[in-house]
Amino acid sequence: MTAEENKAVVSRYFQEFHDGREHAILEEIMIPDLLEGTRHVTEMLLTAFPDYRITIEEQIAEGDKVATVWTGSGTHEGEWESPAGTIAPTGKQVRWTGTTTLRLSEGRISDVIPFRFVDGIMGVCQRYTTHR
Repeated sequence: MTAEENKAVVSRYFQEFHDGREHAILEEIMIPDLLEGTRHVTEMLLTAFPDYRITIEEQIAEGDKVATVWTGSGTHEGEWESPAGTIAPTGKQVRWTGTTTLRLSEGRISDVIPFRFVDGIMGVCQRYTTHR
């Protein structure tokens, strides 16, 4: 597949799966080995931020990899299970940014190259928790 075709698949992941809540497309655009982990993280997001949205800010594709810079936002209405422990709901609108690099094979997402939150959910929620 071309870099542009790979970008289109990754755009579907962010726009249709996350923003459109079209969870049925996941099996179409992702290999089976990644489905369970992706669904788990999505459930965590939906629990903590039921109205969350992700906006693609920029995408760069080369070969079989697509790097996406994105912004997430949502209202912190449920517990967020962070590596540092559970963060209680704040009721605040929060915004975070991150980067995700995905590898594609035969038109499907086949690998998630570790990503980081530029301004992570945990930090944003903790700021709201300590500054209520």
